[in-house]
Amino acid sequence: MNISIFVILAVIIAVKAWPCVSPIRKVFSRVNTDAVLQFTADLTNLKSPRMFEVSFFDGRAKARITYISDRSFITDVLPGLNITGDTDGNVVVTLPYIQQNDTGVYILTTAGIPSKCNCLYMLGIPRKPTVTVNKTPSVGESAILTCSSTSTTTPSNHSLSLKYSWRVNNIDNPTGTKYSYTTSKDKLTVSNILKEDANKQLTCSATEDVTDGYTSSSSEIFSFDVKYGPDLVSVNVTSPYVLTEGEIMSIECTADCYPGCTYTWINVTSGKVINSNDDTLYIESVDKYMIGDYQCKAKNTDSSYSKSADVIVSVNIKERTLVKLFYVGNNVSQSMMIVKEHTVDIRLTCEVSGDPALNVTIMFNDKILKEQDNTNSLTYIIKTASCFDSGEYKCEARNQKQEISHRYVSLFVRCSPRSLRKTQENITSLLGTPVTLTFVALAYPEPGPNGFTWFKEIGSRWTQVLSNEDYKISSSGLESNLTILSVSKADFGQYRVSVENSIGSYNQYIFLVRQDLHNISSGVSQEECDCGSIVAIAIVCGVLTVIVTTYAVSITILWKRNVSINKKRRTTVTKKDKDSVVGSTQQQHYDSVAYTTNDQDIQGHVLGTDDSSKTQYTDLDDFSREKRDNLYDAIKKD
Repeated sequence: MNISIFVILAVIIAVKAWPCVSPIRKVFSRVNTDAVLQFTADLTNLKSPRMFEVSFFDGRAKARITYISDRSFITDVLPGLNITGDTDGNVVVTLPYIQQNDTGVYILTTAGIPSKCNCLYMLGIPRKPTVTVNKTPSVGESAILTCSSTSTTTPSNHSLSLKYSWRVNNIDNPTGTKYSYTTSKDKLTVSNILKEDANKQLTCSATEDVTDGYTSSSSEIFSFDVKYGPDLVSVNVTSPYVLTEGEIMSIECTADCYPGCTYTWINVTSGKVINSNDDTLYIESVDKYMIGDYQCKAKNTDSSYSKSADVIVSVNIKERTLVKLFYVGNNVSQSMMIVKEHTVDIRLTCEVSGDPALNVTIMFNDKILKEQDNTNSLTYIIKTASCFDSGEYKCEARNQKQEISHRYVSLFVRCSPRSLRKTQENITSLLGTPVTLTFVALAYPEPGPNGFTWFKEIGSRWTQVLSNEDYKISSSGLESNLTILSVSKADFGQYRVSVENSIGSYNQYIFLVRQDLHNISSGVSQEECDCGSIVAIAIVCGVLTVIVTTYAVSITILWKRNVSINKKRRTTVTKKDKDSVVGSTQQQHYDSVAYTTNDQDIQGHVLGTDDSSKTQYTDLDDFSREKRDNLYDAIKKD
């Protein structure tokens, strides 16, 4: 309710001939508490019964008290209210559990006597305060912080004031010469500002200055900035700063300052400004003519707070150690060679310039093949080349400062495809979940996206698998993935991936078997074994079953090899048998393992809807040098 309501109240009072005798008593109460209204009844010349009525400003009667000539009285009130009086005419009306609609003017009236009024206000919680600062102070100055809030007590013409409280770094209303306040504490002055004052956290709260007045919630944490610096000007290198010719010179200058600093680099020896407005002195390749002293000058960016400081660093330039040549064979410009498998005596030669290096090393896949100290050249010979020797070789030279120089050469050994590493033989999957079958080959030339073909054994036939709405095939130079987007019963069984390059070909077999929910838990009873799946039997039903499984697999392979493959019945699967999804839908990803090789005579049909071999693959990114080398290393470990 605002001041305009009281204008209306005044009009109502005037119309009803209820002029209130000044002053109007103000009553402040919290919601759901009892409000006590106090009036003084005029008992002058009381010779006959005189009735006084307490009414709300809208005319609704709340209570009555009737004084007899002997000043005794009788009362009449609405249910829940209470009215009392005494012989002096002091009348008290109690309103229980007041609510918002109880606020306003209450009037004590009787015929021919001016009315007495009380105004009932409901106390509210002051609004959450905000904190502001008059400026961004510099070190040594003062700052004035102001806490601002507004009252929510209604009606709003109560004229109550707010008093404030401050909290600085968890200390309430700190005292001393550094802090001073106004009477209501709405303003806090912080004197003799220090740089550390910028990190202090301040909050304030507001309380209505009346009995039972509410206190607001605390303001948001407030911090103010302080202009200072540059202090502690330094560089990120130790003087003298020793470099080798050809190296990058990068010296970063820093200073503690706010709001910021500008930097200027000067060659003290020549007096020339090298860099302005940049904190880093950067030279792409240094030479011996750049020896000298360099000065970094820092200056505060705030023009009203001009301050500067500097630091000097000495730079010394030395001749560097460098791997000048690293080549394969007898040609010094040959950094790459392709050889046939079983080629003998392949020579790798590394030559280093500058002062003798502390250590020279030839490495392959981060493994040291040969190393020697205090030398300018090193040779390593590969006796007989195999497919596993393909990759990138590194020559590394290191000097006494532990500065490193290196070069690379590449050797490619032509070989037919083969499996890169051993992994699990059987892959399990839940129904309704995605699963990826992965095969990684070792070969050169790389088979590429079109060098891989996937097949599914259906009955006695091998049916080619193509990318469609149920399958996704993606292949790179040496890796191929078959993803079954949602495994159904029809997807379980044996898969074959054929990989081919210009040297030869290779077949890889993968078994996909069903994983039951019962087999996921730690305790699996004998009755829960799925004896319809050879792999499941082998996994769940114990060591004895492993022997049975091995025999069953052997019989199965012999049976498949004797089945006639001359039937060319075309099989196309257009829609899979979808079962309800159980378990997690997170995709499983497995690497394949070789089951047998040289089954190139087995031909099959196409499983999918796309007849184009060019569109059955999605190229993966080419293997990085690091990934390829790691794969070669994995084979050597096996």
